Amino acid sequence: MPETAEGFLWETATTLSKHTIEHLRARMDTAAGVGQFAPPPMTLQAPAFTPPTFAPPKIPSLTAMAAGAAVSAVAVEEAPSQERAREAQKGASTPLDDRSPMDESEVPLKTPQNGGASADPASYSYADEVADGIACAKCTHGHLRAMAAAAREAAQAAEQGQEERARALTARVLAESAVLKEYDWQPAKVARTPEPERHLVEQAMPCVRDAEREAEGPPHELVLAWGSVDEAVRFARSPRLTDSDRREIEARLRRYYDTADMAERVLAAPAIRDTPQDREAKREAARHLREARHALEAGSPYDPQTLETASAHLEAAAVAMTPAPDPERAKRLADTCYVCRRDFEDGYLDLIRSQR
Repeated sequence: MPETAEGFLWETATTLSKHTIEHLRARMDTAAGVGQFAPPPMTLQAPAFTPPTFAPPKIPSLTAMAAGAAVSAVAVEEAPSQERAREAQKGASTPLDDRSPMDESEVPLKTPQNGGASADPASYSYADEVADGIACAKCTHGHLRAMAAAAREAAQAAEQGQEERARALTARVLAESAVLKEYDWQPAKVARTPEPERHLVEQAMPCVRDAEREAEGPPHELVLAWGSVDEAVRFARSPRLTDSDRREIEARLRRYYDTADMAERVLAAPAIRDTPQDREAKREAARHLREARHALEAGSPYDPQTLETASAHLEAAAVAMTPAPDPERAKRLADTCYVCRRDFEDGYLDLIRSQR
């Protein structure tokens, strides 16, 4: 017997090893005799595979998808539309508007049902809206509003010593009145205008003449040349340029060439008052007249950009020939234009209400 535990364990392990080796050798010898030795078969058993389960994705119906797309489209479309409406409202809000009883929401819009342009902006034609062959009250109202706004701002600029701005706005007042009388108040148009619209237009004529007498500006031919091209721009901007738009543009350009030729002769003629400042103003105006003519000859008469370039040169020519207004005279012009607009709107509002 071994004397220690360690010795006992070592002897036991050695004995087991000898028996194991002898047993394996005996099995190998037996198998070699018959040639059938093979290691014991090993069986690998993989765990059963359970396929994962996924919840089917929730696919919205075509109706829901269409509804969502429509809502998104409306949201995208309304954002710039609301922004444009806010910007337009900012530009239209003036102290003069606050004094006036007229509200733009009262102005009726022409529709295909009442002879106006299509409601689709892509098919809108400016000529279809305004070129109806009569002295329409809506067109008169637009020009009177523009005159009153420009005259009010001219008076403010003159009072604050902003000479250049006062001159430009005074020239704008005269351009609006020239266009109003030349195109909207043609005698043939006034004669074709039905009552009570014709009476309303005729009542505004004396007041507009009073406003022109209060304004000291450039030669009438120069103002009308500018106003004619500026009017042509509105027709050229039609999303759908129709034959009617082209005819209106051509009529205004023919008038432009006539009046521009006369304006050049007026500028070249000797004047009673011929100071160095006057001579410089004439040279400046003549240069812009030439630039306007070159722009029209180089471009298309139906291209808005071409017409806008020519209009800008004609405006500069008109401003160059407009003397700085006296603050008191500018104030009288603003008051007269305001009265013109206010009196017209009193009757215009009644006319609109009677048509509804």
